[in-house]
Amino acid sequence: MHSWIFIKEYSKDNNSESLLSIRLPHPRTGQAVRYILQDQTLLEIRKVDCGSQRSWFIGNTVQSDGSLFCLTPIDPLFVLVPILDTCRRKTSDSNGLFISLEDILDGEQYPSLPKLSALNNIEKYLEWVCDCQVMNSGKVVFRLNDEKVMNWLKAKISHILSNFDSFNSLKQLIQHMNNDSIDDRLRKEIRLKATIEIVMEYLPPLWRERLMAVYNFDALGRLEDEPREHRTFDLQIFFASIFNFQSQSESPSPSYLSRSTLNSHQTDATLQEFAILKITSLHESPLLDPNYCQRPLNLLARCYLNFRKEY
Repeated sequence: MHSWIFIKEYSKDNNSESLLSIRLPHPRTGQAVRYILQDQTLLEIRKVDCGSQRSWFIGNTVQSDGSLFCLTPIDPLFVLVPILDTCRRKTSDSNGLFISLEDILDGEQYPSLPKLSALNNIEKYLEWVCDCQVMNSGKVVFRLNDEKVMNWLKAKISHILSNFDSFNSLKQLIQHMNNDSIDDRLRKEIRLKATIEIVMEYLPPLWRERLMAVYNFDALGRLEDEPREHRTFDLQIFFASIFNFQSQSESPSPSYLSRSTLNSHQTDATLQEFAILKITSLHESPLLDPNYCQRPLNLLARCYLNFRKEY
């Protein structure tokens, strides 16, 4: 029986039976990928690239696959926004339809989708990005509101920027900017664009285009117009490094996460076959809602990519 090693924040109920594996559309590509549901929370799976010549020794057994998977909370709105966008059927003449939660989470294409109704405060999440109406029957219906989505995204970006220097993993990304020839305006714009690129890995390109149109990148634009040999800062190298999640080193390092997501042909399964590595030193992901209290940050270098919003 094949198994995987996972690392997640320790809890008293941290056991394989409490983890439910589900398949949902990836928010950017729409392809079916694996997520985990536990304790009314949606968890994303990310893989640490440990190289091909690695194994785990667990008790008296050897796990030949030396990979390490990380389970970290993700804001379910990233999964729901593309679904809401499709469901509303917006046209040039209409803002679209109001739809019930049951219809939004219809499982015809993705049988696991209705399970998101078990998420804590799911309707409260929807209110952040949707217009809401209460029907005569008392049922609440929702319609995606583009302006609310933009405000939600801008709040996330503002939170990352305000805490940028607190995250060692983010500071590693901008180590190329330790250059006296780079003025403060350009440095701020590079940080902003890097943050947008990170967040937009989780939504279709349309939302990236809208976000880029909101912010001012005059200094960055002037730098991009310069001949490459005259630049004091190589933008292509910098922005390529943002998504360089796979280590080229012989030594396995949790600082480099591949973009692989665990995929299985099973529709739903409790993860009894997954070995859980219980680590008590991991904490919350840094990309918290601005109104959410600060906690110690996750020490795994690339886990800042995971998003969480609590109410």
